[in-house]
Amino acid sequence: MELKKMQIKMLSCCFLAGGLTLAGCSTDDSIDVGEVDTTIGVKLNNFTVPLGQAEKITLGDVLDLKDDDCISTTANGDYEFFKQGDAADPAHPQVDIINVSEKTSKDEDPFIGPSEKPAGFDLLPVGTTLTGTAGSISKALNTFNYSAAKPDDVLDLTTAEVEGEATIIVNFNTHLQGFIDKFTSFDIEFPAYMTLEEPTQGTLVGNKLRFGEVATNSTIYSKVKLKSLKFQEIDAANKLVIQNGNITMLGDVKVDVTYPDLVKKNSSSDITKMQINGITSITTVKITSATGKFDPKIDLDDIGDIKINSKDVPDFLDDPQVNITLTDPQITLNINSDVDLDAVVDGTLTSTFNNGTTSEVKISNIEIPRKKNSKILICRQPKNEPYQDYTKVYVVENLSDLMTKIPEKVTFKANARVDKTKAGTIKLGTPYTISTSYSFKAPLSLEAGSTIVYDDKTDGFYEDIDENDIDLRGEAELVITGKVTNNSPLELTLDPTAIDVDGNALKGIKLVSANTIKSNLTDKTPSDLKITLTKDANVNLKDVKFDGIKFKATAVSKDATTLNKDNHYININDLKISVNSEISIDADKKKDDKK
Repeated sequence: MELKKMQIKMLSCCFLAGGLTLAGCSTDDSIDVGEVDTTIGVKLNNFTVPLGQAEKITLGDVLDLKDDDCISTTANGDYEFFKQGDAADPAHPQVDIINVSEKTSKDEDPFIGPSEKPAGFDLLPVGTTLTGTAGSISKALNTFNYSAAKPDDVLDLTTAEVEGEATIIVNFNTHLQGFIDKFTSFDIEFPAYMTLEEPTQGTLVGNKLRFGEVATNSTIYSKVKLKSLKFQEIDAANKLVIQNGNITMLGDVKVDVTYPDLVKKNSSSDITKMQINGITSITTVKITSATGKFDPKIDLDDIGDIKINSKDVPDFLDDPQVNITLTDPQITLNINSDVDLDAVVDGTLTSTFNNGTTSEVKISNIEIPRKKNSKILICRQPKNEPYQDYTKVYVVENLSDLMTKIPEKVTFKANARVDKTKAGTIKLGTPYTISTSYSFKAPLSLEAGSTIVYDDKTDGFYEDIDENDIDLRGEAELVITGKVTNNSPLELTLDPTAIDVDGNALKGIKLVSANTIKSNLTDKTPSDLKITLTKDANVNLKDVKFDGIKFKATAVSKDATTLNKDNHYININDLKISVNSEISIDADKKKDDKK
């Protein structure tokens, strides 16, 4: 505690007591004392002076904060540790564009009509309608095999948005034109896993490009864009799958046609050689967006540092004896992710103290929700009320290990990875951003047994000693007593030391504080204050320049209550000082001073 606030100068009280005693003595003014030693000694045995009541000492007086940036007070006066971590570089996960290109392709050029001439066919005259020969076919116009090596960061795909284009060119040989003037319907069907759009000729109905009636003396020419793909296996010839480390796209482009009864238009056309000639070509299919499971690298191994300048640490937390356990330390981790993938972070927080030691706390499986600004709380013990401001709350019971004393630095290392069990949709070739920041906050609520240390002094005694030319002869004992009401959660032990004008400890003057000042938050009985000063016979206060007392106050928390600068205070009542000594005063000096 800051004992200067008590306004006690023990020796000044002693000198005052001695002066009062001398003032009560009778003297004979006719006696000439000019030739004798006029140093007067007054022997005081258990001479006691009541000092009344000391001014109320608040914790704000005791824990006098610097202009620091790690310990501050909240609006209600509670002490709080707060430090924002340094900015960390964001991560940019990305899956590259996949190009699925042609491996093999074959034009089938299907035949239609009978495979053999009907009986008597050659004898039929030109213009004869072959009744009952109308029909339909569904045959492959083209077969293709496309493939691409599967990237390692692609685990599984269900659908894909693509860039690609199919070109269809279809015409009919002269044998077909010799029997059919036009088809009553003409469709070109693509594999069912394809979705198409924007044909230059024909009408799209699902995965079919319909042309209606088509004259056999014309040529079909159309381009159609590939919009999307669905990963599935329809049959052995039509499938889009991932297998053996590759993306494989197999398919048939089919022609579905109907035609009327055949008419023998000339004698040179062969009914068994009616053929549809088709060329279907598909450009390289570029997968630009996909839905599935991915595992891109998240380069987020360093979430940042908290650096604490030792000059900013208040004295009461900077002593080697300090050992604290914070009841409610909290780390707020802000994560902004614009990628449609859930991620997981394993973190390691490490405190480095000024003596070179470290303390480590591990945090596992921190979930990073997709496409969201997340506010994640990491705390030592959760409260009962809901954490409405936070996306996730994680409890780490040993979190207070980071702050057994105020460290020089806290580092937050991480191992971030995508949750491979959950699917998402991402644009390939696009760098996404996952950015993080964090802060450490803890109300200065110390668990029972935590220790803080405060150093202070009350000085300026030598000025009184020198001005009055006063000393204590021989062995001397001064005792300060009082009753202390300690309305704080801290149990105080005082370790006083006599000091000279330079603040150095003095030999031959011993100070002892006999009692511990207990916390009265639960036990309302005041504590006895007793501080005893003893001086060796061969020590003169003036010679050693005795100037005051330095106190080291060790405070041990008895109750887990947040320290408050105004509500926690100390009152000292019934202050008394008792003197067992001979006080000397030089009358010559006093007489000279009057001249």
